[in-house]
Amino acid sequence: NWENTYFFFDQEKLAALMKEAADLDPIVKAYTNYKKAVQDEKDAVSMLEHEKDEDMRAMLKEELSASRTAQEELEQVIVILNYACRLGEKYQVQIGYESPLNEKDLGYLLERVSGETFYVLFDNENVSLRGIDPTELYLKYKKWYRHTHLKTASAEKFIRPMEEETSFGGIGKVIEAMNANGFEGWIISETDYWKEPDQEKWETVFEKDKLFIKREYQL
Repeated sequence: NWENTYFFFDQEKLAALMKEAADLDPIVKAYTNYKKAVQDEKDAVSMLEHEKDEDMRAMLKEELSASRTAQEELEQVIVILNYACRLGEKYQVQIGYESPLNEKDLGYLLERVSGETFYVLFDNENVSLRGIDPTELYLKYKKWYRHTHLKTASAEKFIRPMEEETSFGGIGKVIEAMNANGFEGWIISETDYWKEPDQEKWETVFEKDKLFIKREYQL
């Protein structure tokens, strides 16, 4: 009968064990990721071994090589960011990361980088150029975003003011989602004003962009 049984723990030893477990957690996650990567590579190699078509074999080899390189680079980024987060916590500095990743790799990274000081920078162009809806991505990872770059889609040599129909992925929708979810970070207009040599002209566009953001964000 355990009903009236009491346990007494050495609090210092318990605290030390908890710290040790916390320190081991990143290592355990890294090993789990490593095992998955190894298994994925084995599966790809197995497909290559059984494929008879030479064109398909060449394509599989190329994809396998690219996958290995991309995964290695992503794992390096994760290690660096986790180290930066430890420094950020020590010196009370926020660590921001502007992600060039697709949605799958971004989710993979966010599951493996931890730290109160860590955040991701949102950029409507980076997202749109990868065929991702900026608003959907923002809503999915909104808790990670504390800094935002907004810009118009202008491959031409001239610049134009921010408008819903000229912006990557629909700026208005993104700002609406930010506003509805209490975004309190920086909003930066990152249109390429430098493309316009006439200072008066680019300053006019810049002022219009500020008004657009304020209006859409209801400031």
